[in-house]
Amino acid sequence: QATAVGSSEQEDCNDWLSDVLDRVVPGVVTSYHLVDTISQANAEGQQVVVHYNQKQEEEDDVCTKLFVKRVDARKYAENKSWADLRRTLLYARTETRFYQEFLPKLNSASSSSSTSSSLAPHCYLAESNLDGLQMEGSIWDVSQSDPPPALLNNDETEKEILLQGKGATLVLDSIPCPEEYYQESPLTDTQAKQSLSALAKLHACAWQDVALLQLAEERLSKTVYYLPLRNPNELKGMEESWNNFLTQFEPPPGFLVSITPSIQKLGQRMFDMAEYVSNELSPQPTDPYVTICHGDYKAMNVFLPHDDTKDVIMIDFASIGMGYGMCDVAMHLIHARMPSMDAGTEEEEELRLVDRYLNELEKYKKEHKNDHYQQPYPRDVALRHYRLAVVDYFRFILGRFWKGATPEAFESRQHNQNTVLVNRNIPAAFS
Repeated sequence: QATAVGSSEQEDCNDWLSDVLDRVVPGVVTSYHLVDTISQANAEGQQVVVHYNQKQEEEDDVCTKLFVKRVDARKYAENKSWADLRRTLLYARTETRFYQEFLPKLNSASSSSSTSSSLAPHCYLAESNLDGLQMEGSIWDVSQSDPPPALLNNDETEKEILLQGKGATLVLDSIPCPEEYYQESPLTDTQAKQSLSALAKLHACAWQDVALLQLAEERLSKTVYYLPLRNPNELKGMEESWNNFLTQFEPPPGFLVSITPSIQKLGQRMFDMAEYVSNELSPQPTDPYVTICHGDYKAMNVFLPHDDTKDVIMIDFASIGMGYGMCDVAMHLIHARMPSMDAGTEEEEELRLVDRYLNELEKYKKEHKNDHYQQPYPRDVALRHYRLAVVDYFRFILGRFWKGATPEAFESRQHNQNTVLVNRNIPAAFS
């Protein structure tokens, strides 16, 4: 979504971008121009073509394409509550920490195997500055932190001084899309296998690495749908959300599961089980089967290569943290894979994909030499984690999106590939 900005704001943005490019480009920047600007709820991204001289006396420019991602606290403070602003800034800090502190370690683990590859775009700059904003504590303690006094009064000058320069910046290689890579949703099973294989490689690199996982527990985040991170009203409205869905939507033709009394009470059942399920999916760094999870592994956070010999590239690590890898698998398959309308067939197809992930995970783990990589992931344990994660992610969908769901709203989002499939496709929602 291209966005236009006013002249004063544009001038500030240009000055900021020029300074950033001067810092990361290995030479003298002679010119640059924006190819695209992407505006999202919690960040802005710019694709930039940069021309520079590696040495001042050289006449020929070198050309490169970069992706610059920025979270400017001043902008988001205007229309977000303190809780939302704090969450936005902590997510941004998590992503910069991932690129600074964790990706080099994960890439090093990957390079020690026979299938060396980077798990994410090359990063030239990753920095955040939240000084003075009372960001102590972990990201999931969001409801327990009061805003700085300057944000509580009406003194705009004081707010401007506090927020000036606060936020986060990433400068990454721009992924050549659509020339070499593409994004797709919904995914075919073949595409899902590709993305699950990449996910298995990520999980294998941190498998039961206690030192790394303890650092992740301290420095990173949790999955985007982690219950303690969510608004408590989502859980309180669970039964109402489910009743609304049953009222608004008719089962699609070919749907072979009847709406039993047990299914009619699903909202209350989800409410009753939510905390138990979340606790079962909240391991400690020293627990078995734990790894680093992407945390927001939807289809549009995956770039698939046109050439099958190239690696899948992951993006958007704002929710990365320690946990069970099956939380990523469950979210990915629900978010962007079109299920079968036949319950029996769908379960078989779903389990085939889960088994594909498990096979890839074992393959990548065996390429590492340390003992902690060799701890097996028994299929019965893995499937239990997967089924719990499916329930946990559905709790998020139900509480976050379905309270006011209508067929008209689904239709308005049907082509929005960044929206979870079960919130824009009625057959997928019922399946």
